[in-house]
Amino acid sequence: MRHRLLPLLACLLLATPLPAASLDELERLAQQLNGLRQQRQAEMQEWLRQQPMLQEQRERLAKTAETLARKADDLARQLHSQTAENQRLRQSLLSLDGQADALRRLLDQHAAHLEPFVASLPEHLRSPFQPLLDTLRDHDDLLQRAKAALSADVLVRKTQTTLTRASVVIDGTLHRAVFIGYLYALALTPDGLRAAIGRPSPQGWHWTQLRQQTSPADGIRQLLDTLDGKRPPAIIDLPTPPPPAATQDNASTQP
Repeated sequence: MRHRLLPLLACLLLATPLPAASLDELERLAQQLNGLRQQRQAEMQEWLRQQPMLQEQRERLAKTAETLARKADDLARQLHSQTAENQRLRQSLLSLDGQADALRRLLDQHAAHLEPFVASLPEHLRSPFQPLLDTLRDHDDLLQRAKAALSADVLVRKTQTTLTRASVVIDGTLHRAVFIGYLYALALTPDGLRAAIGRPSPQGWHWTQLRQQTSPADGIRQLLDTLDGKRPPAIIDLPTPPPPAATQDNASTQP
C-alpha cells in the first residue's frame, strides 16, 4: 500500500503547486514511510533469520513433550503396579495378623493344657517347667512364647523317659521311690515289705498301696537295686499304674 502512495504523491506534487511548508511536510512523510518500509524489511529479514532456530526449538519442545508423555505413562503404570503391590502387602499383613491370632490361640491352649501337668509334678520335676510356663502364659512377644512352648515340649518328652530317684512319705511312712518321668512312680519301704504306685494329679501325687499277692514288691526292689548299682540290668516285672479314676478313689499323701 505504501508503494502505491509514493507515485500518487509524486503526481500530486507535480500537478499542484504547493507551498514550501507543505513540501517539507510531504518530504517528512515520505521519509517516515521509507523508514517504516526499511524497518518492516529488517523485521522480515530478522523473522526469516530466526525461523530455523524457532523450528529447532519447536522440534525440541515436541520431543520433550513426547518424552514427558512417555514418562507420565511409565509413572502411571508404576503407580498402578505399586497400588497392586500395596494391596498384596495389605492382604499379606492381614493374613499374617490372622496367622498370629491363630498361633496366639494355640499357645493359649497349649499353656492351658501344660499348666495342670506342671502342677501335678513333684517339686524336683516342676522347677524346670515353671519359667517356661510363665513365658508361655504371660510374655508379650509371640516369638518368645512359641520358643517357650517348643522348649517345654522337649522337656516333657525328656521328662517322660527320665528315671528319677527320690524319698517320699506315704501315709506317714518313708519310702524309696522311682519316678518314671511324670507318668507314674513306684515306691517301697526300706524294709521292702510295703510298696505303692503313684500317679500325678493337679493336687500332687496320689499313691495307691500295692498288695503283696497282686503286685509284688520284688520288682520294685530289683529296680531300686539296679539303679543303685547293686545288681546288673535285667528284665524286671514291674507293677503297672491303675487308671486315673482308680487312683483318685484311693486318696493318699503327697511326696
